[in-house]
Amino acid sequence: MSAFDVVIVPDFSGTARVTFEARTLYFLASWLEYAGASRRWPLHLACIGEPPSAVRRLAERASAIISVHPRAALGVYANKLRGFEIAPRTPRILLLDVDILVLSDLSELAAIIPDDAISAGPSHSAIMAPEMWSELYARLGLTPPRDRIPDFHHTLDMAVDPSLFPSFNSGVVAAPHGSPLVQLWQDHLAVLQAIPDSAQRIGQFREGLSAQNPPPALSITDEPPFATAIHLLRERGQPFVPLPDRYNGRWRHLYRRSPSLDQLAVFHMTTSFAYGKTLAEKLRPTAWGYQKKLLRRYGRRWLQHSGSRVHDAVGYLLPASLELLRLRPILQKLYATHIAPVVGA
Repeated sequence: MSAFDVVIVPDFSGTARVTFEARTLYFLASWLEYAGASRRWPLHLACIGEPPSAVRRLAERASAIISVHPRAALGVYANKLRGFEIAPRTPRILLLDVDILVLSDLSELAAIIPDDAISAGPSHSAIMAPEMWSELYARLGLTPPRDRIPDFHHTLDMAVDPSLFPSFNSGVVAAPHGSPLVQLWQDHLAVLQAIPDSAQRIGQFREGLSAQNPPPALSITDEPPFATAIHLLRERGQPFVPLPDRYNGRWRHLYRRSPSLDQLAVFHMTTSFAYGKTLAEKLRPTAWGYQKKLLRRYGRRWLQHSGSRVHDAVGYLLPASLELLRLRPILQKLYATHIAPVVGA
């Protein structure tokens, strides 16, 4: 099996520049420290805007290839698709979100995923309301899938919610270079954005806001058009391989402790490193930001749901929070060994 071009797409062009700088530095540090034999794979930073000097210094140590790209016309979530514009050095791409830590060698993925296949893991919750999914599929002229998925915002068991259309987390995506995936993904995103009030409707659904209290500003996530693009490609015979959980570890895995933190090859930290205002604050090597998110998610989602019970906090929330304490020495090592030298240079 062939190698991957590993690509992240940090956005240094806007107000989140410092957050992306912190995330990129931790990603590069984790790649240097833990990627093992997969460090032989080409590593790319497809940057939106010019990268900061500390990022350039650590990227050089990681032998990463830097390219600079303009913002995507379809919004911030479409910026990720700039990653497909790199000059390829292998037959396929492994596109990663920037807020990821690599915790072990990724080489096994080369054997798990066939050269001609697309791979991604399932989303953990509904992205938008069922009627919007139906409208999107209708506008695309596609027959909706019959499969449904669980909503882990409501429960940690594997029971399928009959109202939830299948979707995939786009934080870790493997695909052959030259696949029609990227063009379909862009086209379907444009169709979703053309649905009247689509951003507001998605925001109201995801945040539980009423029509009288709409969110002030919203972007349409890339996951629904990613799901419809995969659905169409699979109907055309495109091989698809579900991504093993250990290669996109997220909050649900911490709650279930399956996989446990020490079994994860990729830990998708989502909104971590968003706490604080300065780079120094965002780089502070603790796991408190993620622990706050676990607590907030439990309080806002589970305890408000009829199926939630306080004893679940003892069975799931407390162990997940304790599990994250094991992350702190990892962050401290990455900071001391790889990040502090380039930030202070």
